[in-house]
Amino acid sequence: MNQSEKMLHLVEEFFQSGKSQNVFCQEHNLKFSTFGYWIRKRKLAQSSTSGFIKVESPSQFFSSPDPICIIYPNGVQLKVSGFDLQIIRSLVSLN
Repeated sequence: MNQSEKMLHLVEEFFQSGKSQNVFCQEHNLKFSTFGYWIRKRKLAQSSTSGFIKVESPSQFFSSPDPICIIYPNGVQLKVSGFDLQIIRSLVSLN
């Protein structure tokens, strides 16, 4: 087990323990700030997504007069009227 796996295992153990972070660190001889880093790293990894959600049934948009709103991870919003899959695909895949 490498260091990263060990720390992430300890983070999981911490969340299941119900103990405070301070107590858990003392019991496992961990530096509080270092352990906090690994907790943040786990939370970030769990919340990391591509920034987009999968649309299961795009047919729901065909009859909608409202524009489609694409929100990029940097916060930029783009509203598109109509429903052309090629245009939507190209807008979603912009880098």
